[in-house]
Amino acid sequence: DEEAMVVIDKIITTYRNEGSEDWGRIAVLYRTNSQSRSFEEAMRKKGIPYRIYGGQSFYDRKEVRDLMAYFKTIANPRDNDSLLRIINYPARGIGEVTINKLRAVAIEKGVSIWEVLTGSSDAELSAMSKRLLEFRDLINKLSLARSRTKLYEFGEMVATESRILSQYKLHPSPESESALQNIEE
Repeated sequence: DEEAMVVIDKIITTYRNEGSEDWGRIAVLYRTNSQSRSFEEAMRKKGIPYRIYGGQSFYDRKEVRDLMAYFKTIANPRDNDSLLRIINYPARGIGEVTINKLRAVAIEKGVSIWEVLTGSSDAELSAMSKRLLEFRDLINKLSLARSRTKLYEFGEMVATESRILSQYKLHPSPESESALQNIEE
């Protein structure tokens, strides 16, 4: 992280001295993809536009997007896109038919999918899938823990309770090890 900040500060100093705003004139090369997060964070903090070539942005990695979707859903359960990304990830037995029923009810009532989950009786949800009750209870539990838990511990709790960590630990491989390291970041 310190290395990234030093590099970014040097870029900013160079541009200030030249009076240039052409950010496309410079490239940052790093040895491993795991370094991309540090550089991306530093550039975001300083408002420097960037593109990743020949690799993948830290924030575009599946495991990061999935975990971020959990955080977004916990912070704003009415975010249908984030909720739909995680409602059956890791697999919890909520299929497309059930998801389509939820969408249809939400559209019919003019509310978010979360409002369908919290505004329907347990019996109504169980009729669609009792797994919906478990998902709703998980998000409620994590929402309550959000304000009572230190940030890092909360992140660990979300990764564990959602079963994202166990999903990658279940099938050890270099890719799953990389995903676990990204989740830790």
